[in-house]
Amino acid sequence: MNVLITCADRRTSLVKEFAYAVHRRQRIVVYKELLESELGWKDYGGKHYESIWTKFFQAYILPTKFGVDKRKLSMAI
Repeated sequence: MNVLITCADRRTSLVKEFAYAVHRRQRIVVYKELLESELGWKDYGGKHYESIWTKFFQAYILPTKFGVDKRKLSMAI
């Protein structure tokens, strides 16, 4: 019986977390649009791709030479 209650609680928890993540994503999109329209902000398309060097280093050198994918590290947090 405890297993069934735990599974039901876990599903409820996952649904709440998913709903919060969707809501948070919608807020981020609204904020991005506001920044772009009001301040002329430009999205670079990748985390820390502000310069050509960091884009090349994080997207090519780290994964190919060292097997490190910075995207996985930042998503794990």
